[in-house]
Amino acid sequence: MLYLLGMNKDKIICNEILKKIENKLKEYSDNSISCEEKELLAEAEKIEEIVYKYLLPKKEYFEILKVTSKLEQSLNDFMNNNYVLDNNIISRERKLKLIERIRKLFTIVADFSLL
Repeated sequence: MLYLLGMNKDKIICNEILKKIENKLKEYSDNSISCEEKELLAEAEKIEEIVYKYLLPKKEYFEILKVTSKLEQSLNDFMNNNYVLDNNIISRERKLKLIERIRKLFTIVADFSLL
C-alpha cells in the first residue's frame, strides 16, 4: 500500500504496521469475532496508519479519499454478515467502536452526512 503512494523507502515502516496489526488482532482473539470483523479491523489499522502518519500532515485529501475508499468492500461484508446490535454487550461495544473508528476516517475530509 505504501509503495502505491510513492513511499518506496518505507519497507521498515510497513513491517512496523504489520506488527501493530498483529498485536491488535491478538487483543481481538475472542472466538466470537467474525472473519469479516477481523479483516475490517486489519484493513482499518493499515489505512489509519497511512492516513494519520503520511497523508493528513501533508493535507493530501484526495489521496485520503482514495485510501479510505478501499474499506468499502470489507465494510459492506461486515455489515451484511454481522448483527451489530448483538445481545452480547461486549461484542456489541466492540463492533460499535470499530464502526466509529471507520466513520472518523471517512469524515477526515468532510462530514458527508451534512450534505
